[in-house]
Amino acid sequence: MSRDTKKKLFTVIVIALLAVAVWYGLKWFGVTSGDNSDNTGHQQYEQQVGDTAK
Repeated sequence: MSRDTKKKLFTVIVIALLAVAVWYGLKWFGVTSGDNSDNTGHQQYEQQVGDTAK
């Protein structure tokens, strides 16, 4: 492989890893904020969605 190809491949891999890290970070933040909120409407909504899915 040429040097330019290795550099481009490395860049693509780094961007993909950053995208995955951001996705997991947002997913974790959503779960954490849902767990820490005093709003039980979220849990009731999840229950309704679960009931209709059955």
